[in-house]
Amino acid sequence: LDIDAEEIGPDDIEIILGKHIKIKPKKHPDLIIPINDYGVMYLDFVGDTIDYQSASFSEVNKYNNTQVISDLIKDKIVLIGLTATGSTDIGPIPVNNYAPLVTVHMTAISNILTGTHILPTTHNEQLIILLIIFLISFPIAVFLRPRYYIYVYFLFCMIYCTIVYMGISYHYKVFPIVIPLTYLSLGLFFHLLIHFIIEERERKKVRGMFETMVSKDVLQYIEENPGSFSLKGEAREATIFFSDVAGFTTISETLTPELLVGLLNEYLTPMSEIITESRGYIDKYEGDAIMAVWGVPYSDDKHAISACLAAIDQQKKLCEIRDFLEKKYGHRLWVRMGINSGTVSAGNMGSLQKMQYTVMGDAVNQAARFEPACKDYGIYTMIGQTTYELAKEHIEVRLLDKIVVKGKTIPIIIYELMDRKGHLDIVVKETIHNYEEALKLHWERKFDAALEFLEKALILNSDDGPSNAIKIRITGYLENPPSDNWQGEYVKATKD
Repeated sequence: LDIDAEEIGPDDIEIILGKHIKIKPKKHPDLIIPINDYGVMYLDFVGDTIDYQSASFSEVNKYNNTQVISDLIKDKIVLIGLTATGSTDIGPIPVNNYAPLVTVHMTAISNILTGTHILPTTHNEQLIILLIIFLISFPIAVFLRPRYYIYVYFLFCMIYCTIVYMGISYHYKVFPIVIPLTYLSLGLFFHLLIHFIIEERERKKVRGMFETMVSKDVLQYIEENPGSFSLKGEAREATIFFSDVAGFTTISETLTPELLVGLLNEYLTPMSEIITESRGYIDKYEGDAIMAVWGVPYSDDKHAISACLAAIDQQKKLCEIRDFLEKKYGHRLWVRMGINSGTVSAGNMGSLQKMQYTVMGDAVNQAARFEPACKDYGIYTMIGQTTYELAKEHIEVRLLDKIVVKGKTIPIIIYELMDRKGHLDIVVKETIHNYEEALKLHWERKFDAALEFLEKALILNSDDGPSNAIKIRITGYLENPPSDNWQGEYVKATKD
């Protein structure tokens, strides 16, 4: 630019911090130099020192002809600087770690003359950048768990650093890097802190709710995976278990409160351990009764198998401690159990003052009916057909009956849970075979043939409860035949 000093006066220079320095020569277009809020011009280093025409002092000195020197510097801006190794005017610049610092002045003049500028980021632009980061990172922080948010944080930092690098590489704008990355880091820190506080609060809530109802490994899983179940309510496939001590009212009337509590504790403790060790959830105790669930809150595809095996183990454990309890408390305990599988509604239920995680639904009601129904057959463990279908590869059962429980109209198949697969002796197997043949014949109204098979079963085991129960029923049918639309079902008139 060929601008004379006389063309520029004090009024021809306009300085606006955060925007530009504008020089307005009288005979030339305006010269605009972008500056930041502090009046600093950002240099666009388009080349190193060697990219500018230069001559050393020794080269100039060898020209004794003034005309040669004049031609060398004619129409050029001449800068004089130290370039010797070891001089104090050597230092790093963006394009060279060891360059004559006169290059800074050369770059500034080149930027001004060519209009090549890297624009500084204004205060308002920095606020917009922070707002954009907030609008992107906040929803992510709300919906992502900390583990995944950390990955997103590093990805976001890499993307932003790439944008900063591209802004400089393409000579466009100098984006701030310290403040945005600090903002992102603080956001990550507070996200982790808040999540930790909330998670600890939820962990204590979950622990207080489940620590006495499930095993330690299940409790740990629930604490580490709170999203695996919902306290608000959800439909889940589960197996429900009810147990009750037979004749407990009579027992309670003959014992002092201290002895009664001692008896219950010594009975409930091993039963509860078996339930929790099989990954069951103890829903509640009601005196001598236990309600437990498999499949909630801890998801378990083998919930029916686990429940059946736990019931078998409880009955075996009861056999082990029965003599001890009789000797100590004067009573032998026999426990009836009912098991059923199906869809339940699981969640926190109760009042604002007290909530409990529990299950509800038709499958629960049927399990509750199975337990007292054991008394009708003289057995101690009854399961529904759904449970049998889910666990039949692991258990031995007796096809027990076709019943209609109170409040229902559709018959359901029930089974007596006998033992683990392959653990029945020959006599028991033969007894079951004779009973099941009698049961099917009685469904077909072949009562006399059914009685013959029942007699065979009772010869093998005269105390077989189901055989005695069906025999009495068939004898009654011989005197008072069932209705024409009867299909073998036994209608239970009461819940108990």
